[in-house]
Amino acid sequence: MNVNEQEMLESITTKVMEWEVEDGSSWIKCPAGLFKKEHLFELWNPLQNITDAWRVVEKMIESGYQFELECKLGEYYARFSKEQPFQWGAAKSATEAICSAAYKAARGYVQ
Repeated sequence: MNVNEQEMLESITTKVMEWEVEDGSSWIKCPAGLFKKEHLFELWNPLQNITDAWRVVEKMIESGYQFELECKLGEYYARFSKEQPFQWGAAKSATEAICSAAYKAARGYVQ
């Protein structure tokens, strides 16, 4: 996992899923228990697992976002919108597009 993916997963974990960072910054408390970050991302990785990515979508919807996902010519586009401007992500996989859009929304990027 590269640095950008690590940062994206950490941001989604804390800002979207609202899981707590415990004991400094090396532990994360999630519904399944307390995990070291590196072990959690081996078990839960929405960048690679569509079930995990869909949990991110569900959490965003619970937070008031609307969601769209489409595929055009082999490229996936995910969009979360709550208020204008919307946040979108484009990638070769649906999971990466979902994570990119959720990351941008969580970080408050302006399109």
